[in-house]
Amino acid sequence: MKRHQVSPRNYVLVTLHRPSNVDNPERLAGIQTALDKVSKTLNVVFPVHPRTRAGLAKLGVFNKDMKMSSLLHPQGFIETLILMKNASCLLTDSGGMQKESFMLHTPCITLRSTTEWPETMIEGANRLVAKPEEIPKIISDVAYDRSLRSHLKSLRSPFGDGHASARIARILREAF
Repeated sequence: MKRHQVSPRNYVLVTLHRPSNVDNPERLAGIQTALDKVSKTLNVVFPVHPRTRAGLAKLGVFNKDMKMSSLLHPQGFIETLILMKNASCLLTDSGGMQKESFMLHTPCITLRSTTEWPETMIEGANRLVAKPEEIPKIISDVAYDRSLRSHLKSLRSPFGDGHASARIARILREAF
């Protein structure tokens, strides 16, 4: 976090890679415009996927003065988890990151109209946003809701308690 000059809860983490978001120049431009608007009030940390980088390059975005705080190269798994855990919220189109943000109690905004993880939709933990122009308002609503993260910590995980492997090992020991 020091390397990217951010502190806990003062940034939104963005990850985008799905063709439906980054291969469509009009849609990607809409997302870029929304993120520029968000960056006026909140830091935006954006590890840019190679597919997304190619789409942004076609738009000529990298030739402009970017208003976003941090356009990064893709980060490793541990670095990404640290950034996700400490973000005020996550904006993503990734299926896996929706679940990870739920487990880390980080509010998630999914830039899609559907999710393969409907369990993450409980009590505001994840919100679907289909239209790029809705991004700034939803991020503002989620990022500045100081009680939301505490609320997410109180939710019972629909993914289990994290001790499945210990139970499986015990069962195997008893059986054999």
